[in-house]
Amino acid sequence: MAAIVIVSICGIILFLYIYKIMAYSFAVRKARSQDDHKAVQGKIKIALLVPFRNEAANLGNLILDIQIQSYPSHLFEVIFINDHSEDESVKIIKQLAQQTDNLRIIHLPDHQFGKKAAISKGVREAGGDWIIQTDADCRLPRGFVSEHARYAEQNSQSFIAGPVLLNETNGLWNKFEVLEFMSLTASTMGSFFTGSPIMCNGANISYGREFFLRNEMEIKKINSPSGDDMFLLSRAKSEGLKMTFLVDHQSVVNTDTCGSLLSFLSQRVRWGSKVRYYRDKDILYMAGITFLSSASILGLLIYGLTDISKLYLFGSFLLLKSLADLFILIVAVKKFQKLRLLWYFPFVALFYYFYLVITGTLSLVSGFRWKGRKY
Repeated sequence: MAAIVIVSICGIILFLYIYKIMAYSFAVRKARSQDDHKAVQGKIKIALLVPFRNEAANLGNLILDIQIQSYPSHLFEVIFINDHSEDESVKIIKQLAQQTDNLRIIHLPDHQFGKKAAISKGVREAGGDWIIQTDADCRLPRGFVSEHARYAEQNSQSFIAGPVLLNETNGLWNKFEVLEFMSLTASTMGSFFTGSPIMCNGANISYGREFFLRNEMEIKKINSPSGDDMFLLSRAKSEGLKMTFLVDHQSVVNTDTCGSLLSFLSQRVRWGSKVRYYRDKDILYMAGITFLSSASILGLLIYGLTDISKLYLFGSFLLLKSLADLFILIVAVKKFQKLRLLWYFPFVALFYYFYLVITGTLSLVSGFRWKGRKY
């Protein structure tokens, strides 16, 4: 009897997860590119913020991307915020800044550190009315600033997010990371298009400067060195701002994969550690059913290994969840023209539930290392 009750509860959790994923899938399918919207007017002054720590290997490419942005350079400034870098990052920026009139670098004081503190200092130093965030290890399309500006001009009381994709290289592990990350991007898009955003990525968001300053103290109270993106998303929802997700090809930001299993797991533990600080019911609900559905599948696998006659339960639950995940991935890879990645989906499906339970559990009971610091 107890086993029947447990399996029934697992079934309900899985149903709730599949329902949400399918809702996101249909929402993404209906999304259309806004390439035909009216052109950017170039009337809004923008500050592009780039917090960095030990990013010497990546800064050159990012600055080259910034130099060729299509938005008028006199209407946007670029602020690099140095979080106590120990490599050649500052030297590289200073060298390249000589060729870029609208670029400057500022430094966190000794008593401040972390990405959240860097963003806060950057916003306060900014002269523009609109803030765009990206990361130092990203590549930006030529129209990146213009796309954010166009939507900011249409509605100054909004919170704008955009897609972040991982770069493909050779190797099975790289394909796993790229496809797994795309599933997160697809869910993010779906949540925006259903009107209840649950995620965004700080490498591709923008918002009004005044909005940030209104909420700065509340965000500072949260005892997390990062998470500025998700905490800002929650504040934007609570204020009733218009939530927009860009899907044009000029809004896509690219970055590299973690490159190894250990780095990947460490990143996910860091991301998961922020869940304890969330208060948004949509975020907590989706995080909960995602974790519990994966935990249910892992539990059924263990149960099936102790009683082979019950192993079909694991297979059935895994198949149902995988079909839902596959459906939203098909929608996403079509939109981003990455259909060939679907060949690697079985590998992702077999590993996904296992790593999610492990990292989800570790994020609640252990610390993590990030940028050479231990938290």
